[in-house]
Parts: sequence; structure tokens; C-alpha cells
Amino acid sequence: MKIAEALGVTVDDLKTKQDGVGDEQPIRQTTSSVFVPLYAGRANLSKLDTEAVRLGFNRVANQQIRKPTFLEYSDTAYACVNYGQAMYPRYNDGDIMYVDPTIPPQKGDDVVVAFRCSDGVSYYGVVREFVSQDETKLQIRAVGADHTATLDVSDIHSVSVIVGSQKGRFAM
Repeated sequence: MKIAEALGVTVDDLKTKQDGVGDEQPIRQTTSSVFVPLYAGRANLSKLDTEAVRLGFNRVANQQIRKPTFLEYSDTAYACVNYGQAMYPRYNDGDIMYVDPTIPPQKGDDVVVAFRCSDGVSYYGVVREFVSQDETKLQIRAVGADHTATLDVSDIHSVSVIVGSQKGRFAM
């Protein structure tokens, strides 16, 4: 498995047929990248709640992490670190989320909401549960929260679905 991962191929690609002579299949690259950007900088975020500062991540990708095999189809996937306890017990502080920005969110999906920073170039984001979205408003909530946060769509850069996580706790 480690050899396949290092080569960016599947384990089946490393196996050869033994049924006949010359029946071997060549190894093929399954994706153009075996790494995805990892957004791991901690950021304070006050957009979600006027009463308390929430923790999110800074979308400055100065790190990379190996792409899990379940994301081999995607060249736009990325990873981020969950900060805080808003999504506990689903995700703990420091868990790594794997995100596919091409999947449209549905009610109940865990999502990463990315906001454009005041400099207009960098982004920060939070992990929350998707409630709904229309042309002007997005509604999200923390796990177990009684209320939803309503945000203006104009303040949001993207809403992307979490497709997997790693409980190994990111070491900072």
C-alpha cells in the first residue's frame, strides 16, 4: 500500500496478471497529484457570533498532506484543520478534514465555509453543518446548537463539502 501511495497508483495497478504470457498491465498514474494543500493556520473569527470569537483556520496553504485514495479522482480537493469544539463530538480540535469543493452541499452535510479576508486575497474558514442556502443567505450551525448562524452570501467565498477526516490530531 505504501509503495502504491508513493507512486500515486492503486494497489491493483501494482498487481500483474499471471494467466498468460505478456498479459501484464502497465502501471498507470491515477491522478496528477498525490498531495493536497493543507490549511492549518489558526485564526480568530467573529463573523459567526457577536457574543464570542470563534476559531477557524487561515487559508494560506504553506503545507501539503498526502492525498487519501478516496480523493484520487479530484484535482481540486484540499485539507484543513478543525479548530475549537463547535463540531464536537463529530470532530475534535486538531482533526484534519478532507474537502471536495465540487460537491454541492445538502442539508445535514458537514461543510467548510470560506470567507474572503479584508485584504481581498487570503481566506479563512470554519467547519460547520450546512442547514440551507438561497440567493442571499447561508444558514449553518455547530453540532448540537439550538440556533443557526445566518450569513450574507456576499461575505462568503465558498461552501465545500467534507468527504472525510483524519482523527490523528494534527501536530502543530
